[in-house]
Amino acid sequence: MSLQFIGDYGIFLPGRDAVGCAALDRNRLVRWYTTRSALEKLGGGVRSATTMDLVDRFERHRQLLEKAADIKYRKGKIERDGSIRIELADLDSVTGH
Repeated sequence: MSLQFIGDYGIFLPGRDAVGCAALDRNRLVRWYTTRSALEKLGGGVRSATTMDLVDRFERHRQLLEKAADIKYRKGKIERDGSIRIELADLDSVTGH
């Protein structure tokens, strides 16, 4: 069963900029987030990206990121805190690069 994505829940700062989101698996809440390095790759790897640049990149590539989160969830690749972390390698596996 695929996750039902229900929305964003925040931006983590500092040093670990990421966009956090939520999804449902039936009635179970699943938190997932995209790391700064993955968002930088989506925008060309600019290290000086502002927080708003990262949010814009997230929005432009939301479907790709949701697909990566869904794949990791179905494979049981969940962090200790119960969340799913989307990293560079996860994007490569979804895009085939």
